[in-house]
Amino acid sequence: MATYSGDNKFYAAPTITFKGNEPAKPQSFDQALEAGEVYEFMNKNKAERFAAYSWKQGEARKEAKEDFKVAKKMKRDA
Repeated sequence: MATYSGDNKFYAAPTITFKGNEPAKPQSFDQALEAGEVYEFMNKNKAERFAAYSWKQGEARKEAKEDFKVAKKMKRDA
């Protein structure tokens, strides 16, 4: 997932799409919007958090959350 912003709103949307057994292919924000796969947030941090890990489950969520925290700390310390 990736984050987008506009009109003082923040969004998270998938960057790939696939159907059934078809291979995954890139998906634009407009394509995600058309497919009803865009999530709207009131602030940038919530959109980033959702895109990074909030939608995941189990161990994948735990690992992605830790990676997100480390990346944010590195960015803040740079």
